[in-house]
Amino acid sequence: MAKAEKYSQVAGELKKEYLREHLKSIETLIRSWMSELHLPEPLAPNNRVWGWQSLYRSPRQNNPDENHMLRRHLKSRALWSHHSSWELKLGEIWQLTEQVRIAAKAKKEKQSVNKPWRYAAEYAPLALWKSFDMALGKAIDLPFKVPDNQLGISYGAYRIEESANTPEARLLIEKEYRRFIRSLSKTSTMKQLANSWLEVGKLEVQMSTIADKMLKSGDIFYVCRFCRHLWK
Repeated sequence: MAKAEKYSQVAGELKKEYLREHLKSIETLIRSWMSELHLPEPLAPNNRVWGWQSLYRSPRQNNPDENHMLRRHLKSRALWSHHSSWELKLGEIWQLTEQVRIAAKAKKEKQSVNKPWRYAAEYAPLALWKSFDMALGKAIDLPFKVPDNQLGISYGAYRIEESANTPEARLLIEKEYRRFIRSLSKTSTMKQLANSWLEVGKLEVQMSTIADKMLKSGDIFYVCRFCRHLWK
């Protein structure tokens, strides 16, 4: 009797409905995953946190079940080939990011010797962010400003020094900071980081284009372990 019920007309209609719901959830999953391919820049601030704090991996792909469904329903060798290259580039970017941070810290410590300035905590990470922009060919200019308490100097919204109290001192710090940014942007490591980031951007576009085309054409009617029984 159980076997007969399993293959009854009612069971068949229910399977169709479950399959329809499953494929709808797959569409949502794919779109969520596609949004995770567009990453924040590796050195840019996000709520006062400077850049990547660890090697990036898509949250959807960190979930074994969701990763399985993505790979089974997005049947494209080109897509997953690009994805493998993308992941390799992300690893490269993370290593280079760590290297430029170490180099910036060492450079800041060296230039602070015998200087009267009180450099703020954001001095080096802010310079790294703008030097990365410079390496990418972007404009980096932010206004230098006097903080509200009249001590130090800010670059944009970020204080870079906390003790200067004369126009002359602030001008010296401003010139020094511009040189600091420029010198970081010209290192071979920063140039490699910028090039790797541009490559990641190209791969993101290629993956998104393929996935978007598959969604629009309905090319997701493949079998995963969660829907295998629904096709029978």
